[in-house]
Amino acid sequence: GQANVAALAALAGGSLGRWEASVDVLLRGVPGAALAVVPGMGSTDWKWAEVTLLRGTMREVEAPRLLLSQVLYDAHGRDSDLEYVELLNAGGRMLDLDGYSLRDDKGTYVLRGHLPVLPGDRFLVARNASALRGEWSVVPDLGRMGLRLANDGDVLSLLDPGGEVLDLVAWEGHLATWETLEAEEGSALWRVEGDGRACQCSAWYVGPPSPRRSGW
Repeated sequence: GQANVAALAALAGGSLGRWEASVDVLLRGVPGAALAVVPGMGSTDWKWAEVTLLRGTMREVEAPRLLLSQVLYDAHGRDSDLEYVELLNAGGRMLDLDGYSLRDDKGTYVLRGHLPVLPGDRFLVARNASALRGEWSVVPDLGRMGLRLANDGDVLSLLDPGGEVLDLVAWEGHLATWETLEAEEGSALWRVEGDGRACQCSAWYVGPPSPRRSGW
């Protein structure tokens, strides 16, 4: 066999990304007479044969690309009821968001349940589903977000189930290099359309709130 292929894939995956390994199961020096007993496998005229029982490939697997795409942290009125966070699946495959989490300076909110989001689609997480529906006639994908985003400065991070930070956004000068990002009351933070850079202040601008849920 050629099991060293799997070992090479594991080593490559540790430093070069995520990989799927494959193995060729190869038999050399098989007596022809032994193969001849299996219909269609060989001939009694063969002395020796080489047989590949299984063959696969090794390829790099696309890593999930989930980003923050819109955040309302200082809404009009009872702003905590209208706060929301919009996520964007910027990758090429469907994601299940079960186990992903949102974290700010005061706590962490873990997304739970079967939460599929298609490539290019968005996923809306609201603090109060009823209040958001009454204000914008949009039903969020998840309500009861257990975070209260600070109006005077905060950092919101998006983490994968393993705890790795996939993206973040900061406002009101709460993080170095993010001093210029600030939304007045009633405005939202928006990711620039098509900008897939994570954790970059220049990928964001301020605009009117317009929550968008998934297409499911």
